[in-house]
Amino acid sequence: MTAEAPRPQFQEPDYEAVTLTELSGYLGYLAGLPPLQRRDECRWLHDFVTEAPSLGGRLHLALALLVTPDCLAEQDELRVALELLDEAGKQVRPADLRAFLAYQRLIAQRLFSSRRHEREWSRKLARLRRYCRQQGQRLQRCQTTLSQCQSKLEALKALEKSLNHHGVP
Repeated sequence: MTAEAPRPQFQEPDYEAVTLTELSGYLGYLAGLPPLQRRDECRWLHDFVTEAPSLGGRLHLALALLVTPDCLAEQDELRVALELLDEAGKQVRPADLRAFLAYQRLIAQRLFSSRRHEREWSRKLARLRRYCRQQGQRLQRCQTTLSQCQSKLEALKALEKSLNHHGVP
C-alpha cells in the first residue's frame, strides 16, 4: 500500500496583490482545491471582481478560469480568461510578471483553440450519427421491401408451378 504524498499547503490568496510570487502561489492554491471548491472559489472571485474590479482580482480570476471549466454559467471561461489576460498584460510593468502572463495567455489560447476544435468535431460527429441513423432506417425499409418482394416472387413461383402441374400452359 502506497501512501499518498501530502498536498503542499498554500497561504490564503491576497486577491489585490499583483506579484509573480502571489500569482504562482495562487495557482498552487487552486491546484490544491478539490474541483467543487475550485468552482466555488472561481464563482466567488468572479462576483468579487464584478463588484470591485482591480488588476489583482482580474488576474486571479483569469488564472482561476483557466483551471475551472464550469465556473461561469453562460460564458466561455477560456474566452473570458483570454480577455482578462490581454487587458492585464497591458497594465503590468515588471518583466518577469509580463513573461508569466504571456505564458498563461499562450496556454489559454491553446486550450481555447482545443475546445473550439472539440466542439466542431462534436457537431460533425452528431451529424454523422444522424446520417448513419437515417441510413440505417433507409436500409431497414429496403430490407422490408426486399423481403416483401421475395415473398411475392415465391408466391408467383408457387402459382406458376401449380398451374404448370395442372397442365395449364
